[in-house]
Amino acid sequence: MVSDAMRRHFEGKYRVDLASKTFVAPCCNEVLHPESFLSPGKYGHPVFTYAGGLSKYQCIDGMLELFADIQVRIPDAELLFYTWDTDQANELVTEYGLSNVTVASKKQDELPAALSRAKYGFVIRDDIAVNRVATPTKISTYMANGVIPVVSSCVEGFAEASTGLEYAICCSDDDMVRAICDMESRGIAADEILDEYHGFFDGYFDLEKKRNAMRKFLEPVVFDMGFR
Repeated sequence: MVSDAMRRHFEGKYRVDLASKTFVAPCCNEVLHPESFLSPGKYGHPVFTYAGGLSKYQCIDGMLELFADIQVRIPDAELLFYTWDTDQANELVTEYGLSNVTVASKKQDELPAALSRAKYGFVIRDDIAVNRVATPTKISTYMANGVIPVVSSCVEGFAEASTGLEYAICCSDDDMVRAICDMESRGIAADEILDEYHGFFDGYFDLEKKRNAMRKFLEPVVFDMGFR
């Protein structure tokens, strides 16, 4: 499963104990790109980003409403809006009356360079079961490029994993503007955030460790099936 929240969900739904029968590994589709952290001026300007599709579950309207509220408090805030459906994205930007927004499409291998300017990345979700148990790959994409994730606290897996992180915003949507303003009031050193995210990837997102742990978890099953 992709989170302990997912395990707890199924334990409650089916009234079973799955602790010893479940392997948990969060979704991750990236490795660290240190050069993105060290981009000149990256943490000196409030540049936000969203990279992904426009599906309903991505809460694009909520994200744009949040950015509109941010611009009231931080007028020079920018939004880098990366999506394949640029026409619809531009329509939404116009609908919400936003300024300082760049809409563009980027391939996966173009994202590190595109995100090198971004300071914050949005992962806004509705508080429903499927989002509570999920571990969106967008989080790893942002953090791999030194982008501070701004995540709805209903994403329980990340809310739990990020408790000790200094450079992460995971709270209720109503508290996000305040949390972002608090973060903006602080100075951020690129080497400090790189060091913190490096440690996070070495633990929470380490694919090699997860691979070895999964092999040990599956060994009894493979043995019982007669494979060697």
